[in-house]
Amino acid sequence: MHRPFSIGRVERRMADFAKDNRITLASNSVYMSVKSITHSRRKSKQEKDLIVSDNDLIGFPSSRRRMDLYYDGNKFA
Repeated sequence: MHRPFSIGRVERRMADFAKDNRITLASNSVYMSVKSITHSRRKSKQEKDLIVSDNDLIGFPSSRRRMDLYYDGNKFA
């Protein structure tokens, strides 16, 4: 089994949102896992043309700071 790995620190906007909404973050780091990567690349997503490209996966650790941030009540997305 592969352990999740850090892709960087929690952004200020995420930390501020969490603080303002009394959400406790488990860590000051953002993690990805092999499971989340394989989930984004699964065959059913390929068939629906919803697959995440290799370049998007590779660039995610740095490009995530320019993306919209959402919180669904349980986790940030």
